[in-house]
Amino acid sequence: SKLSYHLKILLDADLITKETRGTWSYYSLNEKEVNHLLSTELCCLFRPSC
Repeated sequence: SKLSYHLKILLDADLITKETRGTWSYYSLNEKEVNHLLSTELCCLFRPSC
C-alpha cells in the first residue's frame, strides 16, 4: 500500500506516466518534467550527453 501511495504522488506531480495493459500497470519516467527540475550539473550526472 505504501508503494501505491508514492506512485500516486509521483503521478499527481506528473513525474511518471502510467500505462495500463489488462490487469498490469506500467510506469515510466516523464523525462521532460524530470529534466526541467534538475539543475544543469545534476542533469549531466544522469545524462552525460546534456
